[in-house]
Amino acid sequence: MSTNIHIMNRCPLRPDGNRREGAVLAIVLMVVLLLGILAVSILKNGEYVGVEASRGINDAKAFWAAEAGLHHARGRLFSFSSFRDVPYPFTSTLATGIDYSVTVVNGSPDYFTITSTGVVQGVAGNASFSRAVRQTVLIHEDWRAFDYALFGGNGNTTIGKLAMINGDVFQNGNINFTQTPTVTNGNIEAVGTVGNYPRTEPPVPLPEAPVLKTSVYSNLINIAAVSTNVTYPTSLAGKTNNVRNSITISGNLVGPGMLVVNGDVSINTSTGIGSNLTIVAKGEIHFTKDCATGANCILYSNTGFDIQKDNAMLSGCMLITPGDMDIDKEFTLTGVLYAGGTITLDKAATVYGCIVAGEGFDIAKEFTVVYTNVMNTIPPGFVTTLTLREEPDWVELF
Repeated sequence: MSTNIHIMNRCPLRPDGNRREGAVLAIVLMVVLLLGILAVSILKNGEYVGVEASRGINDAKAFWAAEAGLHHARGRLFSFSSFRDVPYPFTSTLATGIDYSVTVVNGSPDYFTITSTGVVQGVAGNASFSRAVRQTVLIHEDWRAFDYALFGGNGNTTIGKLAMINGDVFQNGNINFTQTPTVTNGNIEAVGTVGNYPRTEPPVPLPEAPVLKTSVYSNLINIAAVSTNVTYPTSLAGKTNNVRNSITISGNLVGPGMLVVNGDVSINTSTGIGSNLTIVAKGEIHFTKDCATGANCILYSNTGFDIQKDNAMLSGCMLITPGDMDIDKEFTLTGVLYAGGTITLDKAATVYGCIVAGEGFDIAKEFTVVYTNVMNTIPPGFVTTLTLREEPDWVELF
């Protein structure tokens, strides 16, 4: 008896099986290859983007370093008169590898051209990054207050009677004319309102009232306070003469020189004050009728001035006080009146020169002022007011 055994192949191998498996394997390898290429491309692109981002950051650093140089130069010009007189190149380091270099050229009076170059040092052999900018600035000492016939730094001004004004008027506030003034050779400039007269727009930037530092005079007075002198010499002999108490000046006082008094100073009738002299008083300075002063005189009172008689004639002098100035008599002045506070004039007054008040004016009677440039030099104690203006010519240099 025989037995037949049949073995069945449940997974018969088709003739094209090997080819299909090879094709699948090839596709897988290709996908892997493409993914690898894509990954490398992404990495390379990221590296490129990173390099470009780094370059952009360093370029921006160089630009702002150049801008920092501009600001540094402006600060030096504003703060140091010696640098304005002789500007010179300079460099500075902002951080490790970040520097700027600056040149300043004084092309014409008060105009300075600044060129600033910012540099970021190269890393790992890369080239350094640099940006350069240039701008002109105007910077000058502002003594414009003394260019006005009547100048009020702040507050308000009131003129109660007819005003005859030859020159410009400035008030950093309101001006009230109770009668329409007569104005020639000038304008009425005010930040606020102007009554009875057309208002002219003030300049930009606004002129500022001069700042008076009284320490230069206080130091002189402190020395006079411990002096042994109780009288004054009739001739100042070009020296500083100290008196420890109040005095009355009679007759002539001959300059040049300085008289410092730790008290009041009374100037009697028919007294003549010579030229090129300075009187410094801790107390009031009193004037009586028919006083006369010479040219280039400076009279400083820590307290104020008192004109006791009408028709006082003061010529060629500058009256200075850090406080208010109240004058209740009629007078004529050729020169400059300066008060850190308010100037009050109760009687008719005539001034040939200029009047400057830090807080404005209160003028009750007829008033005449004719602007004249009578100030040859700036008196001691006045601090220069600087104005800095950036010109619209900023440019980047490529």
